[in-house]
Amino acid sequence: MFVQNDKNQTSKNLRVRETYSKSLAPGVEQILNLLRNKKHLTRQEIERTCEMGRTAVTDRLSVLSDIGFINEGSLGVTTGGRAPRLIQFNADAGRFLVASIEQEVLGVGMADLSGNLLTEHHENIDANASSDQIMKHLIALFDLLLDREVTNIDVLGIGLSIPGPVESFSNSHFFYKTPSMPSAWADAPLIEQLLSYYKAPVWIRGSVEAMAMGQTQSLDTFESETVLFVKVSNRIEASLIINGSLYQGANGLTGLIGHTPVESAGATSSLNSVAGELMVAKLGNDAANSGQSKILENILAQQANINAIDVSNAARAADHVAMEILSNCGRRIGQNIATIANMLNPSRIIISGSLVQDNDILLAAIREMIYRNAHPLISKDTLVEASVLGHSAGLIGSAAIAADGLFEPAYLKQWVLYGHPANEPKFKGLLGELNQDNRIEEFIVD
Repeated sequence: MFVQNDKNQTSKNLRVRETYSKSLAPGVEQILNLLRNKKHLTRQEIERTCEMGRTAVTDRLSVLSDIGFINEGSLGVTTGGRAPRLIQFNADAGRFLVASIEQEVLGVGMADLSGNLLTEHHENIDANASSDQIMKHLIALFDLLLDREVTNIDVLGIGLSIPGPVESFSNSHFFYKTPSMPSAWADAPLIEQLLSYYKAPVWIRGSVEAMAMGQTQSLDTFESETVLFVKVSNRIEASLIINGSLYQGANGLTGLIGHTPVESAGATSSLNSVAGELMVAKLGNDAANSGQSKILENILAQQANINAIDVSNAARAADHVAMEILSNCGRRIGQNIATIANMLNPSRIIISGSLVQDNDILLAAIREMIYRNAHPLISKDTLVEASVLGHSAGLIGSAAIAADGLFEPAYLKQWVLYGHPANEPKFKGLLGELNQDNRIEEFIVD
């Protein structure tokens, strides 16, 4: 069983808490986030940027040094006289645990406090497994990652992504209870279990949002880009990243473009139903049963049903019926994306999903309709490309979301002087309440 490292409870850190008034927190928060976003700075650069006096900066750097969040070591460039010491954020002062739970794949990883993914592991899971089974397996994998660490290290946060939209809370900096989620997780104390077990705040987002954040982090210019990320699967979902930040709308329920009404064969249906993977599979089965596609017919003779990947494989083999199925679905998706692009003017549109990764036919049809239907001033500078990170995108994005949440200025101000979120009085009270929940006690076993 994992036990949270108690190094932040040492006498030195207790002394920090007693010695420094909470009035220092705003300055500590400002300096720490400045150092997080820079490779290294001198004390003089910090003084100028934060508009603080030397004494104030020295006090706040002493706090950050005592609780392990900064290092002061290498020499900077001298401008005359003694070379200044460079101060940098210590990304190894703790770790984030991250997980991506998809329909049939579970991914776990560990990231440093800068959100850099250090290790990852992916494995298939039973699509019919209960939420408790998945949670116990998830915690076992998390503990395995922690056991592999050479030294004991604190978990300062957990980033999690699951299929479907996740409703956010407006009255908390992190998730303290499980929000409304898809039926497979209904009434399962997912967040409560992780909070109680690891004694660290949890952030949870939909898988498409996490993938969008992860894909965007890989761009050199992510802090200045507006990225529209679209995943094509059974559901067609999107997410919007603006200047490196996830757009969450009023309560986190954004990007449900698959529910957009679409006219097809004289009737109105949703984009999901006319262009998602289920429709690709249906059309593939129809083509196999009718004899229109010999390749699909041969595949069907060897298995119960045609799935979307079978259609994609047939298209790669130059089956014209399969190619047309993907092209038609891609055109419908692209037409809807073009409408969104006309409103949002993204600098980049990234398309993800197994059908996109498998061949270029769906992406080409989507791109064709975006460039045909988007306003010329929009389309002329907009890049339309496929995602390149695969399953890693969700883990990278979950780490970025956890880092943004942990170091969000208002939240950082609450816990930073305690050295760890779990040492902050309100968080301790929350843990006390969770430990009285029988569901949590029954779940957490040695």
